Amino acid sequence: MQVPRGIDDPLDRAEKARRLAGAGGVDPSALAPLLRDPDRLVRGTVIAMLFLRRDGEMVEALGRQPGIGELEELRLLRAELAADGEAAVAAETCRGAVDEPDPAIRSRAARACVRAGDAAGTALRRLASDGDWQVRTRLAAALRRKARERTLLPVEREVLGILADDPHPTVATAAAGGGTGRGT
Repeated sequence: MQVPRGIDDPLDRAEKARRLAGAGGVDPSALAPLLRDPDRLVRGTVIAMLFLRRDGEMVEALGRQPGIGELEELRLLRAELAADGEAAVAAETCRGAVDEPDPAIRSRAARACVRAGDAAGTALRRLASDGDWQVRTRLAAALRRKARERTLLPVEREVLGILADDPHPTVATAAAGGGTGRGT
């Protein structure tokens, strides 16, 4: 059976999103309506294409579009790109890490700040006492990884010590370098 499709079909809008977001030099205002689309498939397609392109400048330009900067998908993309070393998004991600409402995104932002080397001591300390264990775990794993790769700053060493004494076993294990499983 063939499914009728038209301009209102989410698959067609997602394909339009794929073409637009995959093209270089596209105006952020052309992608903004697709990021406001009510269907997750359409929004996710834009985000996936921007992630594949590693276009931090476009992500920041989109964040300045009305009603786009607060979108969960864009905040998550910003955190993931910052963790991958995309300089255009690292500073903004680190500034917002502590205040990010979603713990999954906050944990990725904390990891990104450590990897980018852009976290202030007060932010690291606040993240180390975050109420969500996944935030503390990702922070601990990122600090432990950095410790293996290069020297920690004094505040990072202090925070890693705090996390090693964390009452949650996953956090303490990550801080001790015992591993935390996949995805941290």
